[in-house]
Amino acid sequence: MEKFLYFQNTTTDSVCIPARKLVEMEMDFSGTALDLRFAIGDSALDTEYEVLLTVSDNTGTEVMKGISEAIRLGKDPFIVVADDTDSEYIHSSITGVASFSQIA
Repeated sequence: MEKFLYFQNTTTDSVCIPARKLVEMEMDFSGTALDLRFAIGDSALDTEYEVLLTVSDNTGTEVMKGISEAIRLGKDPFIVVADDTDSEYIHSSITGVASFSQIA
C-alpha cells in the first residue's frame, strides 16, 4: 500500500507527497527546525522538494522516529505529518510548518 505524507501551513497552502519519495530528514544546527527532502520524479533530473518543520528544542530525533514509524508501521495510507490549520501533528514536538518549496 502506498502511503502519502500531508503538510499544511495555511488554509490555501498544502502539499501531499508519496512517502517513498522522502530521501532525507535533517535537523538544523539550532535544534528547532527539521528539514525533510523529497525527490520527485524517476530520473537523474529529479526535482527536489523541501518541507521545513519547526520543532521543540532538540526533539528532532524523536520527530524523525515518529515519522519513520508512521510510514513503516502505520495502517493509514494518508499520514498527516503537520497541519497548522487543524493543529494536527504526527508528533507533539512539531510546532508548525515553516515552509515548503521546490528547490531544484
